[in-house]
Amino acid sequence: MMKRFLLLCFLFFSSLLCSNQPQFTFFQPPEGWLMSNPTHLEDGLKIGFVQSQRKIFTPAISLYIEKIPCDEKTYLNAVLKNHRSDITKSIRGLGLLQTKSGKSHLLQIDTKSNWGKIRILQSILVKEGYAYIQTATCLREDFLKINQELLKSFQSLCVADDLPSTLENHEELDKKLATLLTSWKKHLQTAKGEKEDLFKANFFQRNQWLPFTEYITHNYAEFGICWQILAIQYVKEQLMRMY
Repeated sequence: MMKRFLLLCFLFFSSLLCSNQPQFTFFQPPEGWLMSNPTHLEDGLKIGFVQSQRKIFTPAISLYIEKIPCDEKTYLNAVLKNHRSDITKSIRGLGLLQTKSGKSHLLQIDTKSNWGKIRILQSILVKEGYAYIQTATCLREDFLKINQELLKSFQSLCVADDLPSTLENHEELDKKLATLLTSWKKHLQTAKGEKEDLFKANFFQRNQWLPFTEYITHNYAEFGICWQILAIQYVKEQLMRMY
């Protein structure tokens, strides 16, 4: 059942339009949290997790990536200005937080909703022209119970040069990727149509893409569902950039 769920998730993410974001980014969600419904993801929102799927309002954490046209200070000032423009919000900076890829800026935002008082934590890492934003939300009454889990998840953020560099031993993955890229390039040269349609073609899906996603599912389960899904999404984006 779990393998089937992962495969369905992979198929959904592989149908998303690719972004221009070139680096591979992932994090470790709190232990036991579940992936949120991928159909609820907006543009730029890469993945999300929830503590429970049974509660009406449950603690959640997500990763959003956007390309920014300015320097770090200007971007952060714009973020603060945007938050402060909402009179229902109370915001304060909590300083810097060390992640696996550098120091992020930690913000705390309090607001209200139909479910009660809400606390939002945001960790913003600006790196090489991109903003990597992790956002966690929960009821204020639940915050002290899970804040350490949230901070640990924020600290696990990793922005790598590419997918293989996140593995200590990546020779086998390198070979799989090389085979996939070669087959895709040949497919582009011999078939006619839009890239997205060529990607969805039964021949390519059956002989190349689905075997690759199954390889990720079976061989890298220890890295967690976040790494697996974002790895599949990342490779899809690489394919879409090829000519």
